Amino acid sequence: MSKHQRKLLLSAGVALVAMLVASLQLAWFEMHLSITGDLGLGSAAATLESARLDIGLHAATACMANGTCASTTMSNLAGEYPTFATYTFWCTMILCGLIALQTGMRLVTGAAGELLTRAAYLVVILAIIGAALTAFQFTPETAETTVATVTVHRTWAPSLMFAGYLVAFYTLYLVAFEEVFDDAPPVRDAMYSQPIVPIKESRAALQSEPIVPLKISRVPEVIRMKSEPDPLLDLEPQTPIPPAAALPTCPAALERKLHYAAAAVTFTTHGLDGQREDGSAKRVAWADVVGVVARRLPAEPPFDGLTFVDLVSLAGATLRVLPWTSVGGELTLPANADGAERARAFVQLIAARCPSARLDSATRTFLGGRGSAAQLASTEMLAQHDARLA
Repeated sequence: MSKHQRKLLLSAGVALVAMLVASLQLAWFEMHLSITGDLGLGSAAATLESARLDIGLHAATACMANGTCASTTMSNLAGEYPTFATYTFWCTMILCGLIALQTGMRLVTGAAGELLTRAAYLVVILAIIGAALTAFQFTPETAETTVATVTVHRTWAPSLMFAGYLVAFYTLYLVAFEEVFDDAPPVRDAMYSQPIVPIKESRAALQSEPIVPLKISRVPEVIRMKSEPDPLLDLEPQTPIPPAAALPTCPAALERKLHYAAAAVTFTTHGLDGQREDGSAKRVAWADVVGVVARRLPAEPPFDGLTFVDLVSLAGATLRVLPWTSVGGELTLPANADGAERARAFVQLIAARCPSARLDSATRTFLGGRGSAAQLASTEMLAQHDARLA
């Protein structure tokens, strides 16, 4: 489990526990009755003197001195407090459901629904407003008569609820936040022309998602272009054959519109040579590869949810492999493969060449063949993703 996943799981747990305890277990107000005059009840007045009424968000409980208690729902109470308490209670329950759902989706699939996340933000704001009115505006009132005094004390339950709401906000941020790499090392500024901080030799980042050998890859047409077997890839020599079909062409609406887009990537002995669509050439040595990120473009036209792979290396040298990117050289990819499978095969090739390269959780899930790559749901998310790789 990555550092980001651990933080998400911990914050979601804290938020849910705080909100559920404040909603279901704790009283928000305690009412005490003090007898100040003669009610003509004799010894029974002592029983009333020790009575206490605990009022929460969904129920009120009255307890007598002899230990007997009775509860009633908010619908049986009159006034403005029961109305706002019930409103706050149901807002909180809906928020708890959304937090649990979005956290589970992010941990299992690597991405959560953007609309549900926005809905959760709206619900938490509405819940905060309701809790503030319930706790401070429409509270049960203190009363005093010639024979008795009713005192009302606010408990610490509202404070716990507000703390839960704040942690819920942070949880929703983690749900929407796209970690590029788990514990990724810093990259030096390109102006110094120095290598990146060395990556640890441990392969722990890949243990949970074993690399499928290329000879049993979902794209069996991956072709070796060398005359000798490569022990790292465990492939038998094959006679080079041309791809069965031409690559798809870049949609006119996307020409030179995507950052880091590569027109061609060539595998060499020492690394990759990339030719970007803007005409610039980028050479990436194997030792300079930081990691690989697989994602999908937004669903709306002209992006159409296309799968792409970002090869991240030195600052300014990122190469983005798209369905129309030509991949050849010592290793090549077939032109007639499905876009997602072609992207998965490219990730396999890089992971085999650079076993210590970083793969974020969503890319590991994609590489394991468990569904599509995580989608950048909007152009804003795509811009944020690009900014992280700048």
